[in-house]
Amino acid sequence: RVTYTATAVDSFGNALNVTQLTAFSIPETGEGGSWAANVYTSQYAGVWTVRGQYSGLQDTATLTVTHGSATALTVHPSTATVVAGASQTYTATATDSSGNVFDATNLTTFSIPETGEGGSWAANVYTSQYAGVWTVRGQYSTLQDTAALTVTPGSAVAITVNPGSATITAGASRAYTASAVDTFGNTFDVITNANRSYNSF
Repeated sequence: RVTYTATAVDSFGNALNVTQLTAFSIPETGEGGSWAANVYTSQYAGVWTVRGQYSGLQDTATLTVTHGSATALTVHPSTATVVAGASQTYTATATDSSGNVFDATNLTTFSIPETGEGGSWAANVYTSQYAGVWTVRGQYSTLQDTAALTVTPGSAVAITVNPGSATITAGASRAYTASAVDTFGNTFDVITNANRSYNSF
């Protein structure tokens, strides 16, 4: 809350307190607060103009409203997909009890609570390593939020055909599969030209 007063000056320099006769307001829209005579209760953050009007005269003052204590935290993006070895940047916004949203990225600690993901953090930037679906957690003060990060395998650097050797009877069939591995050791099935069957004759 902010309490305002107003003084009027006549042509001789005499000053008179005219607070009770002055109408106070904020002409901009969206400030969300309320007036009780000369006392203003704020709501939304911003820089606002306070106007006082008395007997055809007016003056203005500047009021800066800052956000209150955070009551909720949101991590962005909520879902993301990257190739192993690529990086993903995260941000965080906090919301106070009045609905003001503000950037809390620099005050938020980001982490992946699961073990085995193998990547690394540089502040709010995560560089991935192992494929999987991982939980990204943002912690700001006592507040936290989570996001889902899917890491897919990178480009194949080696391929393995299974089975490595087989024996079949003439006229029988044998199915083969192929799996690939990327530079980080992530393995994945090779879809194209895989799972072919061989018919002997």
